Formats: sequence, structure tokens, C-alpha cells
Amino acid sequence: DIDQSARRVMSGYSGVTTLSASMNIKNRFYIGLGFDFISLDTPDNNLYMDEWGFTRNDQLFHDGVSNLYYDRFTSQSGWGTSFTIGFIGKVTDEFRLGFSWKSAARYDIEEYYSYRMGAEFFDNTIREESDNPSYGGPNKYTFKSPSEWTVSAAYVFGQKGMLSVDYMLKDYSAMRFRDDPYFDYENQIIKEQMQLCQTLRIGGELRLY
Repeated sequence: DIDQSARRVMSGYSGVTTLSASMNIKNRFYIGLGFDFISLDTPDNNLYMDEWGFTRNDQLFHDGVSNLYYDRFTSQSGWGTSFTIGFIGKVTDEFRLGFSWKSAARYDIEEYYSYRMGAEFFDNTIREESDNPSYGGPNKYTFKSPSEWTVSAAYVFGQKGMLSVDYMLKDYSAMRFRDDPYFDYENQIIKEQMQLCQTLRIGGELRLY
């Protein structure tokens, strides 16, 4: 019987650095701007696969194969930018309306791929092959995420509490790989299968004493 195993090892991080500014106009209108710098680095996204359980045979080359393995190594790194603008207006002292728009983020990503495959024999001989091939498509590409729209309203009940409602729209079918016709097929799948996402959030605060 041949046994098989596979394990995946991943490490990395993604982070966002935000620069923001705001303005208060006569305590009635509030304007906010934000700029996001997004960094991405996953140096290890590796897959290890092994097969073992073969039978020793002195009549075969190096007494036969004891173990086969295939290891795949991938990594991604890149950065992106986006910005956000928002408004809040006090219609009355109790009622407030807001609007915000977060732009699509544009990511410039670079990928690296290599693999290693080989066989171990019963006489402890190891035969191994490795390569650092490039992808069938570009190793560097640009990806655009969807933008996001939010409309909000809030009502303040004096010193007792408040009630707020947020309605958000995010069209995932607008995501795109850019700058290369190699991604035409992927972009078509995104366009056909991704959908507009609508989110409604209702929240409140109550002051007990």
C-alpha cells in the first residue's frame, strides 16, 4: 500500500498605513479624507507532498524507490494605494446624515515560483531535480479591488443614547486584473460570477446612568 501526505506552510503579512485629515465647518458639516498605503508580503506559501510505502527489491536500481516527493514554493509581494472621502452633516441637533466613498485599491504584485522533486532509494541514494520557472503568464501584474459606497444616518436621543443605520454597496464584479491580455479569462470569470454586495448595519447605544 502506498501512503501519501501533503502539508502546506504559509507565512507573511499584510498591513495598511493611513494618513488622514478632517475639517469641521461651523459644527454642522464634517469632512474627512484618508489615504491608505497597503503592503503585502507572503514569502512562504509552500506545499510539500510525499509518497512512501514502496517495497525494497534488490533487483531494481538502487534497490528500488523508498520515497517520492514534490515540493512547490511560491511567494508574493507587492503594495497598493487607495483613498477615502467622507461627509457628515447635522440636519438638526439630533439627526445626522453621512456619506463616504472608498476608492478601488490598485495593487502591484510580484510573484515567484520554484519547485523541487525527487526520489529517495533504499540504499539512501537521492536523485533530485529543481527549477525556477516563470509562470505561463506575467510574474508581475496589477490587480484592482472594488470600491465601496456607504450612506449612513444617526439619531441622538439627548443624553440617553443613539440609533444608527449604515447601508453599504460593494460591487465585486468590478474587480480586475490589469495591464495584460493573459488575464482576460480570469477577468471574464470575475465579471460573470462575482456580484454586487449590499450590507445593512443597524446599531445603537444606550446610556443606563
